[in-house]
Amino acid sequence: MSVFQCRICSENPFNLLGNSTQKAEKDKKDKKAKKTGERRPSARPDAPFQPRTPEEITATVKSWEQYAHPRAKEFFTSPAALEEVLTQLAKGTDKNGDPVLGADEKCVYWYGDVTKD
Repeated sequence: MSVFQCRICSENPFNLLGNSTQKAEKDKKDKKAKKTGERRPSARPDAPFQPRTPEEITATVKSWEQYAHPRAKEFFTSPAALEEVLTQLAKGTDKNGDPVLGADEKCVYWYGDVTKD
């Protein structure tokens, strides 16, 4: 193990001192990219969005409700409020993806409304 490589530091701490101008330039470039609206390419597959039918939404929501944490049930003022949130989740995700019961290795993409907050 190198003298300057401790188990906690991910890199040599002295590198940070010499590269402060490079880091400042990189931060400036990142801020500029955010302002101009540059975005990284989406990892979303090219397959078209396949919405769930109303019957599939109802069945999916019923299967997801049993996995809701007790604190989630306390948070929502009524069971209908929790059901509404799960319904929006079911409407905004592809019928071939399941963010609750699906495989951990498979990404589920959001196709619903988004805000700029």
